[in-house]
Amino acid sequence: MSVRLDGTLVVRHINGKNGGFAVGDLSTPIGKFKVKDAILDQYEEGEYRGAFLVTQIFPSTYVWGGRVVTEIRVNVSEIFLEESEEKAVPAAPFEPDPVNEERVAHPVDQPSREVADKQPAEVGSGGFEGAAPVADTSDPDAALFGPELYALVAAGAPVKLDPTIDRGQFRNQRDRLKVLGYGFQSATQTWELKT
Repeated sequence: MSVRLDGTLVVRHINGKNGGFAVGDLSTPIGKFKVKDAILDQYEEGEYRGAFLVTQIFPSTYVWGGRVVTEIRVNVSEIFLEESEEKAVPAAPFEPDPVNEERVAHPVDQPSREVADKQPAEVGSGGFEGAAPVADTSDPDAALFGPELYALVAAGAPVKLDPTIDRGQFRNQRDRLKVLGYGFQSATQTWELKT
């Protein structure tokens, strides 16, 4: 179940040991919340007003500088913007990198031997009728984006990243799109080639 909340989200960028990431402070009529979802890693610093689809509200704690910090967080699955203002915002105090939280909460599982044995070794043009061809894994972009997104990137088409994938991979996709000349459009939450 999700709840739609109107409010203002202030996004801040932080440089951590795993690279840059973003955190947000969401002010709504029912309270103020911390947002640390991967979806924010696409946004520039600034203030964003609109509606936010919240899937979870929960307490979260971390230890820093000999203190325990407790905050009320929300998970935001979608953002519907009415106004946005990209601007520098006051620096955030220390914030742990959410990618570290994900690694502790969800360690990467190795596929069982039984599952690995059932995976097809290769699917090519001679595979099943209607099967999609395997992406060229010799191209680092193909391996990074996967076949569907890679086809869009190769064509220079608009791209919408999936913030539910591994956060490290999500950041790598974001960074690669920037190198390829894409810019993030906050209103549509898509990446488009700059003209």
